[in-house]
Amino acid sequence: MATETGQSRAGLEEPVMKPEDDRYGFTGIADGLARSISVLDENISTVIGIEGKWGSGKTSLMYLLTDQLKSRVSQNTQIVLFSPWIISPDASSVTSLLLTIAARLAKLDTSAQAQASKIPPLTQNILNYAQQTSRRLAPLTRFAGNFIPGLGLAADAMDAMADTNLSWREKTAAELRSQIEEKIADLGVSFIVVIDDLDRLEPTQAVEILRMVRSVADFSRIRYVMCYDRDVLAHAVERGLGVQDGQLYLQKIIPLSFSLPRPESFELRREFREGALAMWHEVNDGEPDEEMLQLLAHYIAVYGEALTTPREVKQVLNAIRFRYPGLRDYVFFPDLCLLQLLSTVNPRLSAWVEHYLTVWSVVENHDGSASDEEQKAMTEELTQALKIFGVSRACSVWELHDWLPGIAGF
Repeated sequence: MATETGQSRAGLEEPVMKPEDDRYGFTGIADGLARSISVLDENISTVIGIEGKWGSGKTSLMYLLTDQLKSRVSQNTQIVLFSPWIISPDASSVTSLLLTIAARLAKLDTSAQAQASKIPPLTQNILNYAQQTSRRLAPLTRFAGNFIPGLGLAADAMDAMADTNLSWREKTAAELRSQIEEKIADLGVSFIVVIDDLDRLEPTQAVEILRMVRSVADFSRIRYVMCYDRDVLAHAVERGLGVQDGQLYLQKIIPLSFSLPRPESFELRREFREGALAMWHEVNDGEPDEEMLQLLAHYIAVYGEALTTPREVKQVLNAIRFRYPGLRDYVFFPDLCLLQLLSTVNPRLSAWVEHYLTVWSVVENHDGSASDEEQKAMTEELTQALKIFGVSRACSVWELHDWLPGIAGF
């Protein structure tokens, strides 16, 4: 969907899924990554990490990368999108991935024996393995039904079997591994498994996924692409496993990694300005006056420099979109944009401004006064809040003087 200014809202409110909606250059990055991944030896298992802070666009890159891979890899390569955060807590992530791979293999197996079986033998053996390692067979079977047509219909019938030993031959993990590899070799296929949102998971869940990758990563003809915030995932590993250095642990599991470049500051400011003006046009008739445009541009130039990710741009715009229609007659639009911008890029300064305006109003209306100690404390709090901006113009108290009443410098 596009706004009245022609700006697509994909990438502002939702991940980018098509190159035409890409406004941050992810398409070029995805193309380069797809080239590198497609030339890797498909007979050797590989784990590739795509690293970036929360909101940097990893999911957008994942969608674009998947699309690029489809056009670059051979027809015998299966691309599997695996989202561990939507897996039922009753289901093992390892078993869920194995079921997903088994479902693809069953779909590709056109042999008469495979076509005659309602539940493919490989899938049946995986379910048997799940039965031996968990008492939660029925929920797992329903999960598998999302991938294997007809399997979901058998879930209710298997409820009664979940508390009993099945008559199928028990399969150990090593036997399942061997059977899966044999089926992959027989069909001449390979897999690229894309795992997103590892940094959304609880520490125990994140550790389970990493253990899964470590336990099945050396399956032949399977390559993994994992998207995560390295610091967040390393901290989850430290909490989940009790290790001292989560970063070192990740290095052992993920030998190849790529850090997503931070979008240029001017691109983020451009997106914010265009998005803000699009919202102004949605609420108001006519065109904004020159004073409003200049002030909005000034605020964005000074404080918008602190924007670091597309998600932060989205957060600010969503906050303005929620508040502005009801406050249109009571607030100057650039001021609202400024306050919402500060609440995202510098919450400490935003809280200080709110507290300061309350005190200033009391003093200005002669309803009270601020003691020397209170003024000193507020000055120190302001100093610390401005340091967050580093050496940019936003850290100058004279910038505050231009829009905050009663500020005269230190």
